[in-house]
Amino acid sequence: MITTHVENTLVLAREADTLVGKLEFEQTDTEMVILHTYAYQSGRGIGSPLMEAALQYAEQQHLTIRPVCSFAAKYMESKTKAN
Repeated sequence: MITTHVENTLVLAREADTLVGKLEFEQTDTEMVILHTYAYQSGRGIGSPLMEAALQYAEQQHLTIRPVCSFAAKYMESKTKAN
């Protein structure tokens, strides 16, 4: 099972005790800028939990999101189309 948590300007994904991915962001008073999303093992569905944790964090902090990372932009676009 993949778990995530926010640490400074990173969202980290772990499976058991192994780091399997991370999402890097910058934060201002009003905005979260998602810079990069890394999944250390492709095809395992690690990017989605990273993005979900980032979206939840942004909502809790009342931040708008600006996805610079292409994966983040595509993920947010697909979420918008689904709603």
